[in-house]
Formats: sequence, structure tokens, C-alpha cells
Amino acid sequence: MLLSIQGRLFGPEQPAAGSVVNAAMDDIGLRITTEDGRHLAPTNSQLQLRYAGFDGKHWQLSWSEGDRHWALLFDDAAAIAAIEHEPPAGLREAVAGLLASKRRSSMRRGLGLSAIGLWLALPLLLLVALFVAARPLSGWLAGFVPLQQEVKLGDWFFDQQKAGLDLITDTPANAALEAIGARLSEGSAYSFRWHVVRDPTLNAFAIPGGIVVVHSGLMLAADGADELAGVIAHEIEHVEQRHSLRAMLREAGLRLAVAAVIGDFGIAGSAAGQLSSLSFSRDSEREADELGLQRLARAGIDPDGMLRLFAKLDAESKGQAPPAWLASHPTTPERIARLRERIGQLPSTPRRPLAIDWPAVQSSLGS
Repeated sequence: MLLSIQGRLFGPEQPAAGSVVNAAMDDIGLRITTEDGRHLAPTNSQLQLRYAGFDGKHWQLSWSEGDRHWALLFDDAAAIAAIEHEPPAGLREAVAGLLASKRRSSMRRGLGLSAIGLWLALPLLLLVALFVAARPLSGWLAGFVPLQQEVKLGDWFFDQQKAGLDLITDTPANAALEAIGARLSEGSAYSFRWHVVRDPTLNAFAIPGGIVVVHSGLMLAADGADELAGVIAHEIEHVEQRHSLRAMLREAGLRLAVAAVIGDFGIAGSAAGQLSSLSFSRDSEREADELGLQRLARAGIDPDGMLRLFAKLDAESKGQAPPAWLASHPTTPERIARLRERIGQLPSTPRRPLAIDWPAVQSSLGS
């Protein structure tokens, strides 16, 4: 079987937003010819397969060649359907795992009234009824989760997924992320934790309780610390406004909702799902944008950095499938114009440049 896949390639010598490529896959491996004529041919045994993009519709094939890391991100429906129907040799176990995760996620969302019989206390019955009633009530539900339980939920959730992440530790990139995060989160009720993942795709995400994960590809795409700070400020606001918590409770189903309220994650089973499956409403994205800009200004960091990175990634996508972060945080001309308008309305505050050697940060991440 020879399968054609159209996707976006991330890796060494590729544009920050990746490059659109046509790949071929069979039972031996993946074959890609880049825009500059180079040929990549990882075998199926080298490939790792997972969901990517918060919309849950993207698949990612990644592999490494020494210290060079590549990823093919795609949402080609025909290719995905073909892989699901007849997985290539060497990827059958990985595909079966993804499909099992997808089925478990559907089952969690479909938990019905039969689960209510497990809970006899009237307040909890009311909570469940309100939770399953409608999406807008997820904000009401999140208000019942104490901060301490939210932190436990985030830790539990991260532990469920950590084995699948190539975490980078003790590098200038980690130190830079922690320095940026500490400046931006000063005075927060959350004790934020910062993680760098070796992944060439452009992505970052926030987990309830104050865990923020940044892909190495995003740090390599940013032209300076202030540009990365724009994304970090946005992700911090997803935590501070409990967008991540509401999204997780909405997506994960009844068991996790109850577990979060009572603080017993033993009853949640395997309801963690994929880290990249959380999605936010337009209102949540707008709120994270605008409060993130205010947070940057208060921290003395140039808010134009957020606008520059958003605009650059949007421009480099050239109308094709967007990078992972833009797939979940849509950047449109209207959004960029709104950010530019909001920046002009911010009060004048003293600037305190981030004293970070950005070339050293990027060098520590390799290619």
C-alpha cells in the first residue's frame, strides 16, 4: 500500500511555521522531498505517532536523526482514514493506541444518567446535572474546584502524559523560560511550573494548576525573549482565568468532574486523554489575549513581541494548514488588528528588558 499525505514539515532548515510537503508512506517507511530538494526517508520503526493541535484533528509523525528532530503535522482526512483502516507495518500498535484513546474520549463524553446512581448526595447530584446540562456551565463547575484540588488535578493530568513527552532539562532554554515565567507570574496565587519539550512543531499549552509546556520549535521560531513572552503571558491567562480547567472538565467527562470537586483522582481512571485535545472558546482566546497584553505591560516587557510573533506565524502559514499553536489559537487579520489597537490603548509603563542571551538559548536546543 502506498499512501500519499499532504502536511507541514517541521525540522532543521525549515521555515519557522514549517513547509508544506507531499509525503509517501508504505509498509517500509515515510518518504519526503523537501522544497530545497533534500530527501528524508525514516523507517516506520523510527516514527512516533500522536495527536497534535488542540483541535484534536491533526496527527503528527515525528522522528530523530542523531540530534536533528523532524515532525510531519497533517490533518489530511483521506490519509488519516486510510491509516486508521489499514495501518502500515510498524505503526499498527501506535494507531491502535490512538484509536483506543479516541474511543475512550468518546465514551467519557457520552457518560449518561446511569452514572448518577453512583452518587447519592444531593449537592453532588445537582453538580452533575448542571455539568451535563450545557457547555456554558463549565465555568460554574470550575468555581467549585478549590485551588489545591486544581493543582492536584494538573499534576495528575501531567503525570498521565509525561511518558510521551521528550522533556528537556537543565539547559539555557529551561532557565530562560523560567525567568520569563517568573517575571510574568509575579504575585500569582499559582506556583507555576515550566517545561520545555523537544518537539519541532510550534506549540505551547497550559495545564490546570499552573503547568506550562513549551515546544522547542516555538522557542526556535521566536526572534527574541519578548516574542516568547507574548505566548507565555497568553498561556498564563488560560490558567489564571481557569480556561484550561473549564476545558478539561468539559472534555474529560463526568468521572473527572466529580474527581476534581472531591479531590479523589482514583475514581477518574484513564480520563486524562491527550494533552493537545483541549480547546478554548473565542471569548476565552480574546480574554487571554487582552489580559496577556496587560500582564506583559505590568511586567515591563514590550507587548509588541506578542503581536510580532502572532503576525509572523500567520504570515508564514501562507494560507495552508497552520502550525499547531495557531490551529488552537486562530490568528486572523481581525485578531491581529485588535491586538494592535489594544496595545495602543495600554498605559505607558517603564520597560525592563529581559536579560536573556537568546542566541545561546536557541543554540542549546540544537536544530
